[in-house]
Amino acid sequence: MASRGEAAPRVSVLMTTFNTGPVIQDTVDAILAQTFEDWELVIVDDCSSDDTVERLAGYSDQRIHVHRNATNQGISQTRNRAIALARGEYVAANDHDDLSLPSRLSHQVAYLDANPDVVLLATAAKELANGQLRSCYSGEVRPHILAWRLYTRCSIVHSSICYRRAALSAHGLQYRPEFTYAEDFVLFSEFSDIGGVVILPEELVVYRESASNASSQNTQAMNDNGMRFLRQRYNALLGREIAEQDTATLWKLFNTGLPAADLSELRTAGALYAELLRHFLRKHGYAPRQQAEVEQFAAEDWWRVVARFSQAQGRFDAQRLYTGAEDLSRWKPPLSALSKTYLKSALGRLGLI
Repeated sequence: MASRGEAAPRVSVLMTTFNTGPVIQDTVDAILAQTFEDWELVIVDDCSSDDTVERLAGYSDQRIHVHRNATNQGISQTRNRAIALARGEYVAANDHDDLSLPSRLSHQVAYLDANPDVVLLATAAKELANGQLRSCYSGEVRPHILAWRLYTRCSIVHSSICYRRAALSAHGLQYRPEFTYAEDFVLFSEFSDIGGVVILPEELVVYRESASNASSQNTQAMNDNGMRFLRQRYNALLGREIAEQDTATLWKLFNTGLPAADLSELRTAGALYAELLRHFLRKHGYAPRQQAEVEQFAAEDWWRVVARFSQAQGRFDAQRLYTGAEDLSRWKPPLSALSKTYLKSALGRLGLI
C-alpha cells in the first residue's frame, strides 16, 4: 500500500467496503486492469467483520490506499470520508461489487477534458443478475434531458460516475446522510443544478445485482428517501407544498413503472407532471431547440404512463387520456406505440393475454 506523499493522480477512484470479502478482489482487479493508469484507488472499510481487509492487504500496487473507520459510520459518511481523502482532479466512484471495463477511465478522462461544462459524467451499463448479463442503463448526452429526468427517477449507475472534484468542493456537495440509500440520487440531482450531467452511451460498467447491494437490502428506505428528496425539490420549484401522496404517485408511475391504479390517480399525476415541466423550463430558460427536446421527452414519458394504464385496464381510449394533460400532448405519440397499446388492450379484453 502506498504512502500519501507522491504526486496527485488525475483520477481518484473511491470505493467503500463492508463485509465484501467474496467479491472485492474481482472489483479491485478490474481497476488494476484499466488502460488509463494515472489513478489512485481509495478504499474506506466501514468496520468489516469478515476477511475483506485481509484480502485487500494482499495487493502491493502503490496506487491502492486502504483506510478503516474506527467505528461503523454507514455508507453515506464512509463515502464522504473517501471524498476527503481523494487527491485527483477527477473522482470516480466504484461500488465494492461492480466491475469497471478496462477502457472506462480513459473514456471518462478524455470526455471531461474535452467538455469543461460537464461536471459529472456517467456511462451506460449492463446488469449481471442470476448469471445473465443484459443492457439496463442507457446513455444520454443531452444534459437538459438528464436534468429533467432526475426530477422523477434515478437512471444513473453510481459505479459509473466520474466528476470534477473542484466542482464538488466549490459548491459544498457531498453524500447527504439524511437521505441514506438514496444519497447517490441526491448527489446526481445536485450536480445537475450546477452544471452538465451526461451519460456516455458506451456500456463501461457491469452492475452486479446481489443480496449484498445496499440498494437490494434497503429498497424501502431507498424509495422513501428518494421520494422525500423529490418532494423537497418539487416544493422549491413550484413554491408550494406538494402532498406526499402526489409525490409517491409520480415515483410509482415514472420511476418504478407501475400502472396508475385508477383514472383519478392518472389525471393527478399528469397535472402535477405538467406543472413541474412548465416551472422547470421557466427556471432553466433553455434555447428553443433544447426546450423542444425536453418537451418531447416529457410527452413521450407521459405517453408511456398512459399506455401502461390503458393496457392494465383494457381501455381503448389511450389517445384521449394522453391528450387530457395540458402541455404534455403537443407531440403525437409514435403510431407503432399507439397501435401496440390498442392491440394489447383488445387482447386483454378478450382474455387472450
